[in-house]
Amino acid sequence: MQSWLTTTQLIVGLISAAGGFVFYLLRQRGAISAEIEDSEARVQAQVEAQAARIHDLERELATMAMELRGLPTRDDLSAIQIGLVELTGMVRLQGERIESTTQIMTRIENMVGRHESHLLGGGGGNS
Repeated sequence: MQSWLTTTQLIVGLISAAGGFVFYLLRQRGAISAEIEDSEARVQAQVEAQAARIHDLERELATMAMELRGLPTRDDLSAIQIGLVELTGMVRLQGERIESTTQIMTRIENMVGRHESHLLGGGGGNS
């Protein structure tokens, strides 16, 4: 009977050890599982932060593209430059015309002044 008792104790001891080992594995699995969940949560938070950053960058890029579409092109700037050259020529021509008109006005004022002097001075001695 003693061998039966020893065998039973041995079996109970083995079952107990196996149960303890299984319990240990399950706890470790739970700890690993919690660690994995924490890692997944951190990665998910990083992914969401990057997605928000990408969204902001896309919005900023769209704004910049819209602003660039509103800027004049090289052809537009070339046309403006040509227009300014033409305008400069026209202003120069107007300046020349004004100078000519000023010279004519000066001659007319001199002529009117001579006539006025003649009329006020008595008409050249015929009085």
